[in-house]
Amino acid sequence: MKSIYSGSILAVTLMLSVSCSEDINPLNTAETTDVNFETSVESTFEDIDGLLSSVSFAGDANFSSRLEGLDDRFCSSTVVSIRNKVKSNADTLTINFGSEGCTDPKGNVRKGMIIMTFVGDKKLGHTTTFKDFYMNAKKIEGTRTIELTKLVPPTFSILLEGGKVTWPDGTYATREASHTRVWIPDFQVPSNSTYTIKQGGTASGLKRDGKEYATEVTKDLIFKRSCMEPPTKISMPVEGTKVFTVTAQTGVEKVMTVDFGSGACDKVITVTIDGQSKEITVGQD
Repeated sequence: MKSIYSGSILAVTLMLSVSCSEDINPLNTAETTDVNFETSVESTFEDIDGLLSSVSFAGDANFSSRLEGLDDRFCSSTVVSIRNKVKSNADTLTINFGSEGCTDPKGNVRKGMIIMTFVGDKKLGHTTTFKDFYMNAKKIEGTRTIELTKLVPPTFSILLEGGKVTWPDGTYATREASHTRVWIPDFQVPSNSTYTIKQGGTASGLKRDGKEYATEVTKDLIFKRSCMEPPTKISMPVEGTKVFTVTAQTGVEKVMTVDFGSGACDKVITVTIDGQSKEITVGQD
């Protein structure tokens, strides 16, 4: 009887231990996948914005020199061409990474074309579209409208319409977004540049599994170019918070608060669900 009693106590203890562990660490594989998805999609479009900001603030003469000096995401094979407006046609600038692709120092592979159509002076605003553009084998689509609202520091209003990311397996996600972006460039040492997505920015769309999602920035998201470079290659915010909501056909499925930390160049974030938090390391798909 003593042996049976002891075994029962052990079984109850193990059950309580597992239950407490689940309470403390509420995230399962589905939640972790959601966080990885949102971070990956956001990083992809923010990388494009950072690259276009470098082009917008560069003088035309820079396009005839080595583009790697303008931004290390360009390669020697990248071709930037400008078509000045003719009659009613607006100025356009095309960035062509080539059909074979261009690999930057961080290992990201870009191919295809980004087409920028400018409004007035090219530093004031532009609309961006994509032609067979891929980043790391993911096809990027959509129209991004960027307007300069403040010169110092460069502050932009950014609107994404019809955003779509398609993975090699054919699955895709959609995205509509609106936010304010502040860029602190360092043209002498590009790696020292930073940019911020301001509090209040929003995004929404469909995840790869067809469920609806929505995000809102609740504390400024800080991106550091130095963190994006080797060896860390962190293409995500390293500071700030956002709320990420996933909705199924039956209603709200989960609400997560994501805290990206206090500026360290790592992929460790804190995710909170129902008042309980867990640290996870974000993976790149």
